[in-house]
Amino acid sequence: ALVFCKVEHAYRDTEPQLTCISLTDKKGWMTGHTTYGELTGGFLFEVSIGYAHALLHPDSHVLAALGRHLPFEVAVGTNGRVWVKAGDVEKTILAVNVIRNSEHRDKQQAEAMIHALTQSQQNR
Repeated sequence: ALVFCKVEHAYRDTEPQLTCISLTDKKGWMTGHTTYGELTGGFLFEVSIGYAHALLHPDSHVLAALGRHLPFEVAVGTNGRVWVKAGDVEKTILAVNVIRNSEHRDKQQAEAMIHALTQSQQNR
């Protein structure tokens, strides 16, 4: 199983302690949905740690542009691992390819690529 969690403690001579409880996400507790937990389906891949941090930024143009064209779920770890799940396998692969290929593109290039890829997928 793939679990999205937070490392609570990590000491040299002991096993790391993980948690799936978010103490800062009040919305999750009000709606009954938590931020952390098992990730089912989807696809896990790696990106550079710097790119992972850029994806985690609230103003990530890649995820925002992709979201305007394709509904998807994403979990980005500070360790560079990214999990993506879209409506079906084809859309998940599209989302993965967009995220992977946008790392070294500026905002305009990334948005043009996203638009072109999502349009070609919709025309099938």
